Amino acid sequence: MTSFYKLFTIISFIFLVATNQGLAQTFDPEADLTTKLQELAEGNAVGYMQPFATALGTAINSGLYHTAKIHRIPGFDFGLRAMVVSIPTEGLTFTSTLGSESSSVFGDKVSATTGLPGGLDISNVFFAVPQVTIGLFMGTEINIRYLPEIEISNDIGTIDLTGFGISHSLDQYMPVPLPLLPQLSVGYMRQEFNVGDILSSTHTAFNIRLSKSVPLLTVYLGAQIESTDMDLTYTVAGTTTEVNVSLEGDNSFRYTGGLRVTVFPLIGINVDYSAGEYNVVNAGLTFSFDPPGIPII
Repeated sequence: MTSFYKLFTIISFIFLVATNQGLAQTFDPEADLTTKLQELAEGNAVGYMQPFATALGTAINSGLYHTAKIHRIPGFDFGLRAMVVSIPTEGLTFTSTLGSESSSVFGDKVSATTGLPGGLDISNVFFAVPQVTIGLFMGTEINIRYLPEIEISNDIGTIDLTGFGISHSLDQYMPVPLPLLPQLSVGYMRQEFNVGDILSSTHTAFNIRLSKSVPLLTVYLGAQIESTDMDLTYTVAGTTTEVNVSLEGDNSFRYTGGLRVTVFPLIGINVDYSAGEYNVVNAGLTFSFDPPGIPII
């Protein structure tokens, strides 16, 4: 796949779920996700789409921080976060209501179970989102993610993403400041991603991070508890039966380690790796500003 296509894989999947198309008489390995999903009753749809919920949640809950340092007024940063989620082997199949192992949404294009559709044969999922951080009083900052409503089509409607979080410094409470010690902070983020009336998802994350900086370089580590809840609505092909599927992503905990490098005054690039239910690599490009006398990194 081209880099452009990879970057928008998740959103493309959602569009395919929402698109209303006719049903073929036999399973086509090259069919889009809409056709595949419309073949599924609610029981199999849950297992089939479960890896999708986990991958989406893993991606959206990534890249929330690139340091444990908290901005002070009027400090701020803004930039772009891009993530690639690796789908493990267990995410390529699910156990159907027939008791057999079948292709999940990411699995082989031809399912091993007769009567069930195959997957899209994809092992990596990409996502990208902008983020803004604004310093407040008392060692606190707010974190904002936002994608405005974008009209896709009359059938699909709009997509949008909103996220709001807060981070707070813990190292400020040390009785005696020790410059050689790493900085320590905690953060909370809640995000909502919607596609018209087809899909709605909520993602929450609570993390603790520490970082240590030297000129031009910051090393950061973190641990995060997170959750993903997704509601998906579609109509079974050839019927008027509407299926409402509720999913919970398996992404619940991760460890993160990363590096941030200042490549130009006020501009930094960071890369980190998170190990969890699904592993993910995140990269960010950020413009940062802090008041005079306060280190940029």
